[in-house]
Amino acid sequence: MVPASKARKLGWIYAVISLTLAVLEFALCVFRIVHEINSFTCFAVFVAIVWIIFSIILIVGIKKNNEGHVKAYRAFLFAGNALTLLLLIGNDGDGQITNWSQQVWVSLIVGSLGVITLFALELWIINGVIRYIEQEKVVSV
Repeated sequence: MVPASKARKLGWIYAVISLTLAVLEFALCVFRIVHEINSFTCFAVFVAIVWIIFSIILIVGIKKNNEGHVKAYRAFLFAGNALTLLLLIGNDGDGQITNWSQQVWVSLIVGSLGVITLFALELWIINGVIRYIEQEKVVSV
């Protein structure tokens, strides 16, 4: 287990990386919209904006030791990863599971394991930040 102070530093690093990736994703989506408009690109712009907003909420939560903000980000993390898994499953193959090749199954399993592993790491960091904030509340009281 990581000490709470290090968990907060990891949280800061994670929050900055998250915000940076969200802004880059938004820029990429805007670039895609300029060249081609489809429903998936419009949905991706919406997701990128929500991701930016929640990354800012996480940064504010860490800065102000606001447990509610960090827990809101954790809820976003659950929803975002569930959506990612659904999109991963929905975009593989031709829509008929019985016709999927072995390559599609392997890519689906590997992709799902990657998403779940990344989610576990993110959740570990966010829970560490929440633990730090809870300890700070006890110390300040």
